[in-house]
Amino acid sequence: MFRLAELYYEKSSDEFLTAQENYQKALDSPNPPAGQPPKADYSQTVSLYRRLLVEFPNYRLLDATYYLLGFCLGEMGQDAEARQALLALVCANQYRPLDPPSKLPVSTGSTKSALVDFYKECTPIKKESKFLPEAWTRVGEMHFDAAELAYAISAYGRVLQFKDSPYYDKAIYKLAWSYYRDNRFIDAIREFDGLVKWADSKKAAGDKFGSELRPEAVQYLGISFSEPDWDGDTIPDPETGLQRAQNFYRGRESEPHVKEVFQRLGDIYFDSTKYPEAIAVYKYILQMWPYFADAPKLQEKIVKAFERDRNLIAAAKEREMLGRNYSKGSDWYKQNINNP
Repeated sequence: MFRLAELYYEKSSDEFLTAQENYQKALDSPNPPAGQPPKADYSQTVSLYRRLLVEFPNYRLLDATYYLLGFCLGEMGQDAEARQALLALVCANQYRPLDPPSKLPVSTGSTKSALVDFYKECTPIKKESKFLPEAWTRVGEMHFDAAELAYAISAYGRVLQFKDSPYYDKAIYKLAWSYYRDNRFIDAIREFDGLVKWADSKKAAGDKFGSELRPEAVQYLGISFSEPDWDGDTIPDPETGLQRAQNFYRGRESEPHVKEVFQRLGDIYFDSTKYPEAIAVYKYILQMWPYFADAPKLQEKIVKAFERDRNLIAAAKEREMLGRNYSKGSDWYKQNINNP
């Protein structure tokens, strides 16, 4: 039954891909179709998995059955039923796969004073199951897409125990993004920063890429620091983004990615025409890391920021510094002469 369900899945998947290709060709034709695009139909597979669970509740591949049932239901857009099946895999002490989709136990909103870890007490159907990281990630995605952020945070957090999983970096990123969307900027920054450090450590250990999510994590670090209202009172806080970043990274300035985060913060201010804030960040970078390879570019941006802010006298002075500090023979030039 299990193998037959897999064959039904492969057959339905092939039919769906063919239907998609034909639909795309029809769209490119002179008379495109007016109907809806094709949808995946794995009903035969789903029916077999459900029958298997009823007739063989102690089947040795029970975790795979739960996972595949949830996956197929999700591919068909039946998210509530899919979540129920996946939760039966990762939280077997509280959920059963064939029960009607469970209602969320409390309001989906979170409070700043107490963030409830809804899945803390969960026990999986099989502790060593290889499907646990992906199942928790999929549960988190469903909560995230439904703006159930407290539940998403709880689900993504379960993945962090599986450091060797290919879903580990995605879970950290989505956990950080969930915190960000919930206006929990300190928590978001902690997780985004953790992802960047993890990616850099992987690359240092020989991994060619580290994590494809690293650039986005750096971007959201800059965005999080630049958010003007951290306490939620709709009034800009007295603490600037630069001050927040300085406080967060105090004592860690030697870590390779830190100046990159400050640079992104400055660029975010610059691109949003907050020129005084951008200048303050760029000047801090040049003071803290005077031999930074991108220092001339930052000095040029300081000049442009003053020009766009209509402070031409200050722009002229900064342009003089550009020629004096980064010309051939300068200390910066000697330190970077071997840079590509």
